Parts: sequence; C-alpha cells; structure tokens
Amino acid sequence: METQTENPTQLAELELCAKDATALAPAEAERQAIVTTLVDIVPRIPKYTLWADTVTCDSVEDAEAINAMLEQIQQDNKTADAVTDPWCSRANKHHKRITGLRGLIADPLTAAFKKAKGIRDAYYRREKEKAEEEARQKQAEADRKQREEEEALRREAKRKEEEAARAKTEETRQRKLQEAADLQERAASVPKPVIHVEPPKKAEGGPRSRTMWKARVENQQQFFDALAKDKNLWGYVEIKVTAMQANKQRNSTMTIPGILFWEQQV
Repeated sequence: METQTENPTQLAELELCAKDATALAPAEAERQAIVTTLVDIVPRIPKYTLWADTVTCDSVEDAEAINAMLEQIQQDNKTADAVTDPWCSRANKHHKRITGLRGLIADPLTAAFKKAKGIRDAYYRREKEKAEEEARQKQAEADRKQREEEEALRREAKRKEEEAARAKTEETRQRKLQEAADLQERAASVPKPVIHVEPPKKAEGGPRSRTMWKARVENQQQFFDALAKDKNLWGYVEIKVTAMQANKQRNSTMTIPGILFWEQQV
C-alpha cells in the first residue's frame, strides 16, 4: 500500500498555528493596560452584585439613582470589553485556525476509518443474515418433523381407540384405551425444537460495533391522540415557549389553552 509521508496543506497550517500560539500573549504595554484597567473595575463587581440584590425602587428619585448606577455598570462593562477585546480576538482567531487544522487531520482519518469499518460491518451483517436464514430453514424442517411425529402418534392413538371400541372383552377394551392414552401423552410431550445458527466468529481486534434503536415520526396525528391519553408520553414533547412568546409579540390577542401570557419590563 502506497503511503504519503507529508501533506503540504496540513504542514503549512501547523506552521501558522505555531506562529499564532507565540503571538497569543499580550505585549507588555497591552498587558499593563489590561491589568491597570481591570484592577480598577474588579473591586467594584461585588459592590454592584450586592447593590443589585438589595436595591429597591419606590419613587422617581429611586429610579434616577438606579439609572446612575446602571450607567456606571454599563461603562465599566464597555471599558473591560475594550481593553480585553484585542486579546480575545487573537485567541478566537487561534482557536479557529487550530480547529481548522484539527479538521484537516481528523476529517480524512475519520473518512478512511468509517469507510473501512463500513465494509467490515457490511460483511458481518451479511454473515448474520445468512445464519438467520439458515436457522429459519432448519427451524422449519425441525418443526415439520416434530409435527409429523406428533401426528403419527395421534393417529396411532386414534387407531387404538377404534380397536377399543371393537373389543369383545372389557379387559381388552381397557388395555386399548390405556395404550391410546399413553400415545396421546407422548404426542403432547414431543419436544419443540429450537434451532439457532451462530454466524462466523468476528475477527480479533479492531473497534467494536454496536447497534442502537432509531425513531422517526410516522403518524403525527396518531402520536398526539395518544399523548392526550397517556402522560408517560409527555416527556417526549417540548412546549416551545420561546416561539409562543414571539408569536404573542406579533399578535397580542393570541391565546393558547393552558398557557399563561404576561407582560414583563425588559
């Protein structure tokens, strides 16, 4: 099998990722600006949090005081964003590049893995189907032989019963009836065959395969009809409150049974 020792695109991306990594750390001036700015803002965060937990508003004056504090919080947030944004941008750019490199490596490996594994698993499925078909055929043959044996015993039992009916002595009649009963008992106890055919043993090593149940909607109306009768099905349904709120925003007169709408200041 031919092998390719290097991939120019992947190696080039690897080189760029290495360069990006060295440029992630902020320069001294940028680092100093970040530290100076955040050292000033960070001590105010617990104060803002405590204030938000305890503030009340019962008058216009209270509202004006709240507005002033909100403006200060908003300004601190903008300042923190501005001073850290260049650093975040470099980190995001590096994240995108390293994720792209990972894709350049992982995508072909995953494709090759899935293709070869699919070929192997298809062989396993064919062998399993062959074994199942062989088992069905052998089961049918075994069932036929079991029925024939049972029917033969019942026919013999019937013949004994007829002989009993024609018997000239009570002793002979009883003996024939007992023989018939014994034959009926044997017929009822003829073992039911259970045939199982194992598929060929799977190869040693390699990744394991597993099966899982899948589901799709075949009849939505039938599901909703069952939903109204069986609460166990409720867990499979999501009530899309966000979509309801959006529709209510467009149509304030809209109502939905079982749903409470209210207006909230934002």
